[in-house]
Amino acid sequence: YIAADRLETKDLILRGRINSCMGYLCKQDSCFEEALIFYERSSNAFKASGNEWYYAHNLLNVIECQIFLRQYSTADSLLHVAEEYHMDSAYCARLYSMRGFLYYNQQDYNLALTSLKNIEYYPCDINARCFYYHQIIQCYTQINKIALTQHYAEYVVRYSQNAGYKS
Repeated sequence: YIAADRLETKDLILRGRINSCMGYLCKQDSCFEEALIFYERSSNAFKASGNEWYYAHNLLNVIECQIFLRQYSTADSLLHVAEEYHMDSAYCARLYSMRGFLYYNQQDYNLALTSLKNIEYYPCDINARCFYYHQIIQCYTQINKIALTQHYAEYVVRYSQNAGYKS
């Protein structure tokens, strides 16, 4: 990252991708404050480049970090911005996931379920669908409607590669 950052490239997409990669590494280490800084830098570069696809997808990374940092009102405001973009189906699914994740963290499980269940209408790869279904299971568990998790749990047990989800 340091070597790439020292290039001081005028290519805004490259600058955005450099910062996005660094944000991802920080997020994987649960360093959400640092990740947020890099993702915000990345968003600024993507926005300045005029590339809406990169910008819209990166907004979701910023929102995710804000939720982890419990910056709920800021995340909600940015979600409204992200909802203005109509990208691919993966983007739409992730957008609903972020909205559901925000509601879940605010302990509004019914609204979280409403958002998360919209994901079923979008094609996702198996790992992403298992992740989303796991979130739905958690919401139903929180509102004591365990019986409604069966369909989702069967899918996760059958297809997930994540041992934690299967358990």
